[in-house]
Amino acid sequence: MAQTFCIKRHDRVPSLLYTALEDNGTPLDLSAFVSASFILQRRGSDTVLKAPAVIASAQAGTLRFDWGEGDTAVGGVYAGEFELVDAQGRKRTVPVDRPIRIEILGDLDNA
Repeated sequence: MAQTFCIKRHDRVPSLLYTALEDNGTPLDLSAFVSASFILQRRGSDTVLKAPAVIASAQAGTLRFDWGEGDTAVGGVYAGEFELVDAQGRKRTVPVDRPIRIEILGDLDNA
């Protein structure tokens, strides 16, 4: 089942937390990966963001993306995924089955 993450326009917290899972539902061990990126794409358009992410807990399979200035400026529905790279430069993308649904919602003061 796809995860949905909601945040208001212009907000930078909370960070997006995601637990990568193996096919059997256990957390994916991320210890072999040396870097992580978060990719955000507006539905039906090009990638709007690719930025560094954090491996928050390798053993628990937890990844974190901290929103930067301007990352949530444009409301709408987006797709997100994490790209992991190991020491040999091999890439693995999670989630595999479907992207994380990101909803950037309007705020009342538009600021």
